[in-house]
Amino acid sequence: MAISRVQADSCGHDDRTNDSLNNDGAEITNTARDAINLRGWTLRDNDCNRYRFDNIRINDRAGFRIHTGTGHDTRTDLFQNSREYI
Repeated sequence: MAISRVQADSCGHDDRTNDSLNNDGAEITNTARDAINLRGWTLRDNDCNRYRFDNIRINDRAGFRIHTGTGHDTRTDLFQNSREYI
C-alpha cells in the first residue's frame, strides 16, 4: 500500500467551492499482489486531520483518490465531506 500522490493545495484560486475542495486530496495505490480491505485503517496528516476507512476493498495494483470536499463515494473516488481545506 502506498500514498502515490498528495495534492495539498488545489490548483487555481482557493475559493472554498466544492470543486476547489475536491482538488485537494490524496491518491492511494495497492502495490501488493492481493486485494486489501482497508476497514479500520486511518489516513492522518501532520495537523491530526483523520480519514478513517470504512469497508473499502482495493484490488491488487489498483488505486483510488480521497477528496477533501463532498461527493458520492465510488470505487475510484472517496470524499471526506469537509467544508474546509485539509
